[in-house]
Amino acid sequence: MIWISRHKPGDEESGLLSELLGGADIIPITGTVPNTWALRALLDEYQPDAIVATLPIDMQEVLMGQLQHRNMRPLIRPLYRHRRVGGDPSGEPEWQFQGFEEIVEISIKSRPLKAIKPTEKDVTDGNEEDS
Repeated sequence: MIWISRHKPGDEESGLLSELLGGADIIPITGTVPNTWALRALLDEYQPDAIVATLPIDMQEVLMGQLQHRNMRPLIRPLYRHRRVGGDPSGEPEWQFQGFEEIVEISIKSRPLKAIKPTEKDVTDGNEEDS
């Protein structure tokens, strides 16, 4: 099982994952995953049975597609509650582990809020396509 996050799993997270995944070994991938190609490379290199990750939504979407393509279980995401120690708004932030969830589906719908006005140098002769 691969754990992709900036931080290694704590004892509580490791214990619950072990219970959920039948004692699977946890391979922590800490730091920043630079792009979706790196995610594919991690899957190819480690060939895990499961992935636990805290990633931006666009990377989760790509990873979920890869997991489905490889007939793997859905992406698992740790859940945390963020609060300030002692209730003081200027106090130290604290993250409380709340458990895990499987990401079954991601659906994003968007609409433009405001387009920028083209400048003279942006105007083309009409022979280029929008990307």
